[in-house]
Amino acid sequence: MGAASLAKSRFEGTFRLRRLLPSGLAGRAGRWLATNLARQKGLSLISALRANLAVVHNLTQDDPELDQVVASLLENALCSYSDLLRAAAAGPEAIDTLCQLDPASLQAIEDCRATGQGLLLVGAHMCSFELLLLGLSRFFPTVQVLSKASPGWGTRLTNNLRQRHGIRVTPISMQALRQAIGTLRAGGVVAVAADLPAENGEEMTFFGQRARLPVGHSRLALKTKARMLVCASYRLGRGAYRAEVVPVPRPASTGSQKQDSLRWARASLAALERLIARAPDQWLMPQRIWPAPAAEAERVEAPAASLTGRGVAQTATLAGSA
Repeated sequence: MGAASLAKSRFEGTFRLRRLLPSGLAGRAGRWLATNLARQKGLSLISALRANLAVVHNLTQDDPELDQVVASLLENALCSYSDLLRAAAAGPEAIDTLCQLDPASLQAIEDCRATGQGLLLVGAHMCSFELLLLGLSRFFPTVQVLSKASPGWGTRLTNNLRQRHGIRVTPISMQALRQAIGTLRAGGVVAVAADLPAENGEEMTFFGQRARLPVGHSRLALKTKARMLVCASYRLGRGAYRAEVVPVPRPASTGSQKQDSLRWARASLAALERLIARAPDQWLMPQRIWPAPAAEAERVEAPAASLTGRGVAQTATLAGSA
């Protein structure tokens, strides 16, 4: 068994144990696994997490502080998924109790519902995003998730939970994008992630560095006249989570649909950055965002001004979960 397979096996095993053991023992098992995995710098997952968190924390790749940062992230991930499965098994009320929405977020949701417009729910790969997604699904009759075309074991697990709670999971394809357009035009909700690398995306500034990221979500919103909410969920402690939802209004039109979609994508990315920065040790992005380590990449103060779009079909770079 290779190092990556062994790490995955240990992660899955500890994940299952957390559901069965008393919380104290499960917590110690999770911390032990997280600490040991964080030291496995040769694993692709750990390498990606370190590279991303080094940028967010403005650390060098070899800074020993990254070991603790990554360990904290992995522990948060284990705790969040364990709590998610327990709450999902207990029923919708348990999810509502576990993940609380503040009054401002509830008002933003009600405002969207009142208009009858479709809603683009744009998320980041926070550890507890699934709790937020399941909790929000009770407010809307139709929720569609644009998910990974080739999901791993973690995504398959969460996709099963989503489907059991009435969420329509559609792996990325042209057919899924057509369905998303229909969902939004009918006043439904489409959920996507906009914090992952996209070869066919646009170059934008994220945490002070240039990265190629998706803009397909803003094109969908423009095409369907949908509203956009950016959201994140945070683990506060044992069995306690808080969700935050932030409206991102459509910018004033420039007369160019390409420029309008890019400006809206930038605004949503800036909102996501602020949400991630509040709890970067809960940002589980398993793919490397930036092409070079923090010490080697060019830091910039503002996004490039002359960028172009490439069509709605390129939202195939979006995914719904880590």
